[in-house]
Amino acid sequence: MLTTAYLKGPQFDISIKLLVDIGSTYTVISEKVMRRIGVAVANVQDMLWIVTGSREEQLPRVRLEQFNCLGQSLSNFPVLVHTFPWRVERHIAGLLGMDFLKQFPIEIRTQSYEIVVR
Repeated sequence: MLTTAYLKGPQFDISIKLLVDIGSTYTVISEKVMRRIGVAVANVQDMLWIVTGSREEQLPRVRLEQFNCLGQSLSNFPVLVHTFPWRVERHIAGLLGMDFLKQFPIEIRTQSYEIVVR
């Protein structure tokens, strides 16, 4: 299930496609996207260990000035930054995780591929 998110960065704003992932604790955005909007990932001090499908990884955590998704908007929203394989990045720019989804009364309808925000 895919959705669109709008990110406001220090230099640019961008619209991206995210995979809705209720198995992901965190929202994860492609490093390429973060560079495009002006986020300097190389100097990030806030790092977080996560478990992926294949291993443990330490990822930088940055805060987005504005993050809009599913008709909801959050300021200063923390996201993790990851380098996805190119085969993945051709289709999505990241994962929309439970850190965002749990903040709103959301119903996921798997048969009709709908996400309803009440």
